[in-house]
Amino acid sequence: MMSSAGNPKRKAMCRSVWLRRQRAKTNYHGPRLSLAATKCPPCQEHDNPEVAKDTIQVIELDKFPEDILHHIHSLVPLRDAARAACVSRRFLRSWKCFPNLTFNWKTLGLNMQEGTPYDRAKKIVDRIYHILKNHSGIGVKILKLQVHSCSNVITANLLGIWLETAVKSGIVELAVDLPQDQSAKYDFPCSVLSCAASSIQSLAPSACAFRPTIIIDCFRNLKSLCLKLVLITEEELGCFFSCTISLEKLEVSQCNEITFLKIPSHLQQLCILRVFLCQKLQVVEIYAPKVATFMFRGPPTKISITNPSQLKIMTMDGSFYAGMFHHALTKLHSITSNLHTLVLCSSREAFNTPASAAKFLQLT
Repeated sequence: MMSSAGNPKRKAMCRSVWLRRQRAKTNYHGPRLSLAATKCPPCQEHDNPEVAKDTIQVIELDKFPEDILHHIHSLVPLRDAARAACVSRRFLRSWKCFPNLTFNWKTLGLNMQEGTPYDRAKKIVDRIYHILKNHSGIGVKILKLQVHSCSNVITANLLGIWLETAVKSGIVELAVDLPQDQSAKYDFPCSVLSCAASSIQSLAPSACAFRPTIIIDCFRNLKSLCLKLVLITEEELGCFFSCTISLEKLEVSQCNEITFLKIPSHLQQLCILRVFLCQKLQVVEIYAPKVATFMFRGPPTKISITNPSQLKIMTMDGSFYAGMFHHALTKLHSITSNLHTLVLCSSREAFNTPASAAKFLQLT
């Protein structure tokens, strides 16, 4: 063939054919050859130098140090990481200490439209059991057990085994989301937290009993605590607070054993506090000095803040309860002097906007 200028196209065609063959070899031989370094073919020696500049040399996987390869593997989603471990011995070694263990039906690659609820729950539990059974327990940074759909399949004994396997020193985030209709069945084994106390930064137990009456170590790096549908008393929560010094975010949601919530003054870094739908809650006392955002959902409740100067955003959501507007106007205006944003929600209650605005002049 001849170009429009009369020059042969053989060399360009030769290079094109060679590239296609190289790509075919790469796809066939898997991850090792997909990163293999390549050299230009002989027919490329006299090609256009600008074309040669586009040639990219890459490195074999086997040339990477073990720690770098493990880091690359750790960035891959759980399901893909498991597949890579099936075709590579080096990735298999990395899989045994895979750091991000987020378990739910999606990350496990399951179809939640197939089978009965029991069959689907059994598949999730079996997959988690198999993965953790083959995990060394070393190197876990994140453990999320999102098994709220596994009612009547997951057991307290199984939960204890999973936590003992994966919760070690070095873990950063732990979230346990259990079946909501059987929270009394699961007693969160607080003893497993003792070995992780120095490293854990985020803790979120859900739908279980959490009884931290004796804590062995100080949670000096814990920044976020979320308690949802948790059976815990104010005394037990106070015991846990005594072991935390760096807490920045706290959420207490539907914890129906708490009647008196006291946020102690030694929580110097606490800036976000959320309290939602705790049925027996009667009093909230906030002594932490830097709370800037306070969100409350429930009936009108006695709330006191010793140092409201840092409070900038406040939400009082009484959507399903009457009297929140009246409560805010008569009980809360003294703690809202520096607010930038105030959200009030109430039900079945008249509200006089002009008269109410005079109570919160800084918002107008």
